[in-house]
Amino acid sequence: MTKTPTIFSLNSQSISDVGLTRQQNEDTLIHEPDIGLFAVFDGMGGHEGGEVASHMAATIVERLVREKAHAKIFSRTYQRSRYIEHVMNEAMGLACESIYNTSKKHQLEKGMGTTASVMLIHERKVTIAHVGDSRIYLLRGQSKIRLTEDHTLAQSMVESGALTAEEAIRSKYSNHLTRVLGIQPHVQIDVATYDVMPGDRFIVCSDGLTRYEQQGQPALPPQLTGVPEDLIETFRAWSHTHGAKDNMTAVVVDVAPNLDSNITLIPSYQQMPVDEALKTIKHIVLFKHLNEREMMTILDRCEHRHLLEGERVFEEHQAGEDLFMILGGELQIEKDNHILATLSDGDHFGEMALIGEYPRSATAHVTKDLTVLSLKRSDFYDLLQTNAQLARKLLWNFLWMQSRRLRSTSNQPAQLPFLSPQHASTEIDQPIVQ
Repeated sequence: MTKTPTIFSLNSQSISDVGLTRQQNEDTLIHEPDIGLFAVFDGMGGHEGGEVASHMAATIVERLVREKAHAKIFSRTYQRSRYIEHVMNEAMGLACESIYNTSKKHQLEKGMGTTASVMLIHERKVTIAHVGDSRIYLLRGQSKIRLTEDHTLAQSMVESGALTAEEAIRSKYSNHLTRVLGIQPHVQIDVATYDVMPGDRFIVCSDGLTRYEQQGQPALPPQLTGVPEDLIETFRAWSHTHGAKDNMTAVVVDVAPNLDSNITLIPSYQQMPVDEALKTIKHIVLFKHLNEREMMTILDRCEHRHLLEGERVFEEHQAGEDLFMILGGELQIEKDNHILATLSDGDHFGEMALIGEYPRSATAHVTKDLTVLSLKRSDFYDLLQTNAQLARKLLWNFLWMQSRRLRSTSNQPAQLPFLSPQHASTEIDQPIVQ
């Protein structure tokens, strides 16, 4: 296998505990830091079916990732990420089909299956592939972000509006899986790629760790600091304190700079302030109703930029291709030497550029040093093409937003096409700059 150079050093540790009730451990894990591959599989099925299913899945996924993930060299990170996603999806698909065929042949293992939560760290990215109710968490700064969604009947009821997220946690349907490897010959796999930064901590775990939220406890222990070796013991103690009625498996991965690498890291001032960024974009109408995982997908496509006082973000009549979201600082929007609006933390502008190459209708210049996120039209289009569920939400939000603005414009025909949040009517949620 050809290994590509990595800019990160990974410190990781894993645990798989049978618990206090079960006689056998149906969980299997992958812990292969040499290729950046980590995973948890939680098997199910009569006799030894669950153990067989989880072991089969782990073996197939590790083999294919080792064979293919680093077999090609790409000039662009984007191309490499899409290839890795293809490899992960192929590996999970082959595991699903193999488990299903084995189950059909061996009556004692009929109906066996397994969850699968897999992550591969490559260069500056992490690609995850997921099915079932095992989970992958990212701890960055003060944020704890769940990168996977449970494939349960309860979660489906949340999406349909039948349950709230809080009701789903304690619902009797929270353990009814809607997607696993092996029950059917094919299954839809959730695959996504995110940025990785020094200081990130990833936790991959089975529901033997998180199931106690059904009893009113947090999904993870409150204390998630310390070295990985200590944290996995914290996980064991947490599980045993609450009865350890299920197998519990977890992998903890810490990311640090690789001092032996000759690849330059992103300077600290360019790194994404996730807490601040999530807080900003969750209030933008275009991103309304997105869950945390989907917002992280948006952030992964954004550029984090700093502009100094006096700089111009864009000129009037200049072709636009970015939506801008302000994290800090201040700018003014001007047209014909008139100030139309002053924008600051939490405001956004330029979203019409996401749907076409329209000229800017005004000039934007920085009045106080500015920190912004920018999302390019090409990245927005890629999101629409590669993530169907996210695309539906984004397109619906965009239509809803524009319909409200059209209605407001019809009621106020003489109004300028730009309104600041301070002066906008209740029918207009955010300012417009084409």
